[in-house]
Amino acid sequence: MKTTTKNPWLAKLSWATLAITLLGGCATTSKPINHYLMSPIAPLAAPSPVNLALGIGPVTLAHYLRRQNIVARESPTRVRIASNDRWAAPLDAHLSALLATNLRRRLGLSRISTFPWPQAACVDYQLTVHVARFIYDADRVHLDARWRFLDNQSSVVAEHFSGIEERCGPDYDSIVDAMSRAVGGLSDEIAEVIHRDRSKSFRPGVCSTRGRAGPPSADPG
Repeated sequence: MKTTTKNPWLAKLSWATLAITLLGGCATTSKPINHYLMSPIAPLAAPSPVNLALGIGPVTLAHYLRRQNIVARESPTRVRIASNDRWAAPLDAHLSALLATNLRRRLGLSRISTFPWPQAACVDYQLTVHVARFIYDADRVHLDARWRFLDNQSSVVAEHFSGIEERCGPDYDSIVDAMSRAVGGLSDEIAEVIHRDRSKSFRPGVCSTRGRAGPPSADPG
């Protein structure tokens, strides 16, 4: 009768090898985290320069948008919070910077600041925006926003924007691209109102004190 003696070190090595294999399998199946930024949208025509100093912001968000993750609607009552697809910057600051870039290109502005601007800055009017809806839903991106211009005393203009970008694929690159176009549509509307009403409602040299803060901060991106 043959007797086999087990080597305890060999058994431990086998268990260690199995554990490493399992951990390696888990590591290879985990999905990478992707970060996104929207892009400025070029104006349809060359801008007619406007002699104004604008302050952009604050941009405020509906509560469900105050997160790093991109939000999509799955049903009339359910949304999907993307776990691996996220904004590369806080969405409110990102929208402020994007609006500033879009409006600079549409209005030919040389003086434009994002909230909060330094105490030394002088802006004629402050643009505030509240985003109530900014979501992917059934191959479309929806953007609903209330915006207004303020001078030192009161609102000069107050409007509501509702835009839909169609032909949007389900991947997040396509979704973010459509969101860029939606913000471009909002920028077009704001620029159009300024061009239309600048002789009546918008006067250079107002130098509003709203939105001033402490020392200059970095561009929020």
